[in-house]
Amino acid sequence: HDNASDWISSYPGLTGTNTSLEADPDGDGKNNLMEYFLGLNPTQPASHTDAVIMSNGASNTFSMTFRRAKGITGVTSAVEASGDLSVTNWGTNGVRETVTDKGDYEEVTATVTNAPGNTRKFMRLKVSQP
Repeated sequence: HDNASDWISSYPGLTGTNTSLEADPDGDGKNNLMEYFLGLNPTQPASHTDAVIMSNGASNTFSMTFRRAKGITGVTSAVEASGDLSVTNWGTNGVRETVTDKGDYEEVTATVTNAPGNTRKFMRLKVSQP
């Protein structure tokens, strides 16, 4: 599909407010825009294997791994990191991404290293339409 709106309207049974990109008709905590980005079915709750995974590695490095649908258009994404969850402290500075082709989708790993002395990091995936 050319964009997220066309994609969501292609699912039979989704009508009215359930076709909004902000809607979550399957109740899995992912709105339709995120389901489009991840390459999931908006009418079936995602299993735990489709969820974003965060891990703390060696050397004070933190990573987030997620899937990204191939061929999606009309959306942008960014992995942001923060040391304290403050609304104003989220950003992409220092976040590095690697992509692995998994056939039907891509697996993206975003990694950030904390400054010496810092021991925690929070990460989030933001998906939006420009």
